[in-house]
Amino acid sequence: MKIYEKYLITEEGAEKYIYFGHPRLYYNTNEEIKAIKMIMKKWPNHLIINPNQKQRFDRQVKKMGFKIFNILVDKCEIGVFMLMEDGRWGGGIYKEAYRMESHGKSIFEVNPWKNYIKKTTTKGITPIGPDDPYYKKFTYDE
Repeated sequence: MKIYEKYLITEEGAEKYIYFGHPRLYYNTNEEIKAIKMIMKKWPNHLIINPNQKQRFDRQVKKMGFKIFNILVDKCEIGVFMLMEDGRWGGGIYKEAYRMESHGKSIFEVNPWKNYIKKTTTKGITPIGPDDPYYKKFTYDE
């Protein structure tokens, strides 16, 4: 199995999937690679669905907007989310994590800077909003 062809896992047909939600700011970075390695170490029998699969998801994103990510999230048993380096939740990853949690699925935070993965919840979290410059740069139409 090729694991890091452009930092993606692309195998089909696995029985167990993990959704790796993370800010687009960290796509194709060392932090993304480190987070993926940490996830693989903790859950070696799962395959990772990484939304940073441009050739796979670009057409669907243009056609469906954020709905494509809901479909991917629904396919997974576990969600692992990487926050901004300063600990803020991006709006998109918050929506994905909340959706998983509301369907009774476990969600985790992966932090490649401090080298941990821990179980988490969306309770009490306020994600960044439309007034944040990051939000405006990377928002999806819904």
